[in-house]
Amino acid sequence: MRLANLLPKVLRRSTKSGDDPNERRSFNYWYRVRDWWWPNDEDAIHNMFYLKHIVDEFPLELQAFILNDDAGRHIEISDETSSRTEPLFDPSHLQPLENITLIGQSERKLQAIVSKSKERIDVETKNSEPKTSLPHNLGQADLALGSVDEWLFGAYYIGNIKFKKVGLSYLADRARKRLFFIFAADEILDAMVGQNTNQKLNNTWHSKVSGAVRGYLYVENDEVKSHPPILFSFVVGVQPSRIRRCGICESYFWAGRKDKKVCSEQCGATSRKREQRIRDYEKKIGTRRRKRKNRK
Repeated sequence: MRLANLLPKVLRRSTKSGDDPNERRSFNYWYRVRDWWWPNDEDAIHNMFYLKHIVDEFPLELQAFILNDDAGRHIEISDETSSRTEPLFDPSHLQPLENITLIGQSERKLQAIVSKSKERIDVETKNSEPKTSLPHNLGQADLALGSVDEWLFGAYYIGNIKFKKVGLSYLADRARKRLFFIFAADEILDAMVGQNTNQKLNNTWHSKVSGAVRGYLYVENDEVKSHPPILFSFVVGVQPSRIRRCGICESYFWAGRKDKKVCSEQCGATSRKREQRIRDYEKKIGTRRRKRKNRK
């Protein structure tokens, strides 16, 4: 719920598009990323350009969720005889499980993650251009930073972390899936609120393109088990009637009591003030009507 609640209201499923020009521009970028996306090296730079335009308008936590990617990061592997580093690959796209833990982290940590992620995108963007030879001006300082790895072996460093070159198209496509993961979470929660839940769930679109709707098998205590798709694992077994949308701030929340209609004490106070203003207005209108009637 916290992930979906961070989504700007203008892009939520429950919000209708208005006449604000900034809103229309955001939707233009959104439709470009959603409907005109070709996952190939030729279009990767343009794809990432529009994707970054959308992500830059998001809260820092969502930026980190979308852009942070461990695919290709070298991790240490040790066995009985040796220790070495090898690049990490994530063919099942389990990255959302890791990135969702970033929600609620400090602004400083999130800013560092986003900054390093964007730096990696810049490196992959440069690497997406054809390079046929080592540059003549490569100095000792560059060698110390691992530029030889970058040019000859498809590896590079972001800070002190070594990454294998995976391709800008690969990074962009995975980031797009995590963007859709957020929209899919909003779709599912929106379906839980109100009537016709099953019909709305059947009509969800972003779930299918989020890259997180495949389950996987694993072994635990000598028993084969199945893990539900990442996207659905957060809602399997919950009571839909307990999922509400706050009437004040429009955030999703879990209703501990069935009569609860707002998500917080602050929204509750705002709701009571609104109701009081309505009562005062109706009382005032009623007094005016009685005076007019008496005059007649």
